[in-house]
Amino acid sequence: MKKLFLFLAVILAASAAEAKLKLPAIFGDHMVLQRGKSAVFGWADPGQKVTVSIAGKKAAGKADAEGKFRVPLALGQAGGPYALVVTSDESVTLTDVLVGDVWMGSGQSNMEFATKASSDASTEIPKADFPKIRLFTVEKTASFTPVSDVKGSWQVCSPGTVGDFSAVAYHFGKELHEALKVPVGLVAASWGGTGAEDWTPRADLDADPELAKLAKDWEANQVQRTAWTEGFPYDLSVSDIRLIPKDKSGKEIQVPVSPQDGKGTWSASVKPGCTGDVETGPAMRFHGKMMGGGWGSVSTNLGSPTIDLSGYQAIEFQVKGTGSYKLTLGQPSIGDYDYYAMTQTFTAGDSPQKVHVEIADLKQGGWGSPKAFTPESITTLNFSIQVPYWPDLPSVAYNAMIDPLTGFPIKGVVWYQGESNAGRAGQYAQLLSGLISGWRKAWGERFPFIIIQLPNFMARQAAPVESGWADLREAQWEVSQKVPAVGLVTTIELGEAENIHPKNKTEVGRRAALWALKNVYGKKIEASGPQFMKAKRSGGKVLVTFAGKGLKTRDGGEVTGFALGDQDGRYHWAKAKIQGNGVLVWSEDVPEPYDLRYAWADNPDCNLVGSNGLPAGPFHVKLAERPVPKPGADNYIPPPPEN
Repeated sequence: MKKLFLFLAVILAASAAEAKLKLPAIFGDHMVLQRGKSAVFGWADPGQKVTVSIAGKKAAGKADAEGKFRVPLALGQAGGPYALVVTSDESVTLTDVLVGDVWMGSGQSNMEFATKASSDASTEIPKADFPKIRLFTVEKTASFTPVSDVKGSWQVCSPGTVGDFSAVAYHFGKELHEALKVPVGLVAASWGGTGAEDWTPRADLDADPELAKLAKDWEANQVQRTAWTEGFPYDLSVSDIRLIPKDKSGKEIQVPVSPQDGKGTWSASVKPGCTGDVETGPAMRFHGKMMGGGWGSVSTNLGSPTIDLSGYQAIEFQVKGTGSYKLTLGQPSIGDYDYYAMTQTFTAGDSPQKVHVEIADLKQGGWGSPKAFTPESITTLNFSIQVPYWPDLPSVAYNAMIDPLTGFPIKGVVWYQGESNAGRAGQYAQLLSGLISGWRKAWGERFPFIIIQLPNFMARQAAPVESGWADLREAQWEVSQKVPAVGLVTTIELGEAENIHPKNKTEVGRRAALWALKNVYGKKIEASGPQFMKAKRSGGKVLVTFAGKGLKTRDGGEVTGFALGDQDGRYHWAKAKIQGNGVLVWSEDVPEPYDLRYAWADNPDCNLVGSNGLPAGPFHVKLAERPVPKPGADNYIPPPPEN
C-alpha cells in the first residue's frame, strides 16, 4: 500500500510539474518589451488567473480551456531595467527587463549575414557596447504547421555578443538607439536561401489563386514532402579514389579508403536530428537517415597539414549506393559552406560507376566573400549528401519562426529578401503584399514594414539588356507604393559584382534607420535619395523630374545609368544632363523615344544622388504607345491563321 501511495504521489507531482506556469522563449532575462501597448502570454492551468506586474503597473487575465493566456499591458514610457513578475499558482520573475521599441529583422541570407563578417567588423565590433540594445536570434527551424514556441534567448549587446548577430538588424537598431535615446530590442528571424513564400502564412497563399499553386505544387511532390515529413535513408560507398596528374611525368595518387599509414581516416558530420555513420574496408561507406533541410558530409585529411594539387588535373572515384552527393575540397582559409565543389551532383546507384571531376571546374560555394582557389593548400576531401532544401516550401519558416511570436508586440519589421525569387519577379509583388498583410493580421497591428531593395550584383553589361534582378527591384518598389506604411531602402550601389552577400551592411542598416526616423518617428530629415516624379517627352528628348534636394552625380562626372527604348522595343544608352531638380535625357540612336529606364540592370552603372549622397532608385517609365508594326518590320508579329 505504501508503494502504491508513493507511486501516486510521483504521478501527481509529475502532473503538477507539467502544469506549471510557463513563458515562451521570447520572454526572458534582458528582454525588451514594446512601449505603449504590450502583452505577456504563455501557459498555465486551464482557468487559472494570471497576474503580470512591472514598473509599478499590474494587469491580470485568465488561462483558457487549453491553458493559454495573454495579458495586455499598457507600459507607457521607455525605461528600465525592471523586474517582470508573472504569477498564477506560482511565480516567474524575469530580471533586467527594458521597455522600449522592438523591431524584427527577417528575410534570407543578407539579413542573416553576421556582423563579424561585415567589411568594418574590426572597427565596429569593439565599439558595440550598448547595454540598452538587446539581441534575440530565432533558431532556424521549419514546420508544416504552426508551432507554439521558438528557440532563442535575449543577450545584452556588447563586443562579445554582436559578432554572431544580424549585421543589418544591429546597425539599424544602433542608429535608432543613438538617435532616440530609448532601449531597442532586435529580433532576428532569417534563413539563407528562403523564398518569400516560405515566410507567408498559408491562408494568405491560399487566398490568391496564383499563389495557391505554390502550395499545391509542393503537396503534389510526394518525394520532396516525404523528405521533410519522414526523412529518407541514404547510403554512399566510395572506392578507388585517385588524383590524376596533368601530364605523364606526374605521379598518380591513390587516396586510402581505410586507415593505413596514418591516412584513410574518415569522419562524419551531420545536422542534429539526422544520422550519419562511417564504415571502412574495401570501400568507405557513409550512410544514415537525412531530413529535409538537414545536412551531412564525410571527410578525410589528404595531407598534413595540406596537400599540393597544383600538378593534378582531376579526381576520379567509384561510387555505389543511394542518394545524390557532391565532392568538395577544403582549404585552410575557407569555411565549410564555401568549399570548392562540383557544380553538378552525382547520384549513386545499385551498380558501381566511375565519377570524373575536373579540378578546374570546381566552384566556391558562394556563402562568403570569394577567395582564390589555392590547389597547393588542400586540407580535406569531402562528400556531402544533397538534401531537398527550399523547393518553394509554403509557409514553413513562418509556421516555425514567425507565428509563435505574433502575440509579442513589435514596433515594425525590416525585410531583406528577394534573391531567391528573382526568377519569378512577376509573382513577387503579389507574394510580398500577401506576406505583409498576413503578418499584420496575425499581430493585429499595421506596423511599418521596411523593404531593403536588392543591390547591384553580377557582371556589368556593355549594352542595355533585360534583367531579372531589375524586375525584382521593380516588384519591391511596386509593393512600397501600393501597400500602406511600407518603406523602400535603395542599395543600388552597395553590392559587389562577384558576391551575392556584399559586406557593407553598416550603410544598409543606416539607410533603413533613416527611413524609420523620418516616417515612423517623425524626424525632419532627408531619408532617401532623389525620388522619380514624372517624365515628359519633347521631340527626341525627355525631361525627368525628381523630388529631393541637390541633384548631382556621385563622382562629379556626367550622369550615367539612363537608357531609352526605340519604336522597335530596343534599348540604347542615353546621354543625360542635370537641370535643376530634373535630368534631360536623349540619345542620337533614338530620335523618338517610347520608354525610359534608369539603373535597369543586374549591376547598373548609375551615379545620380541627392545632396545627402543617397542614390536615386531604379525605375522605368512608358513615354508613349508604340505604333503597330507593319509587315516587314523587325518586330512584326503576323496574326494567327484563320480557322
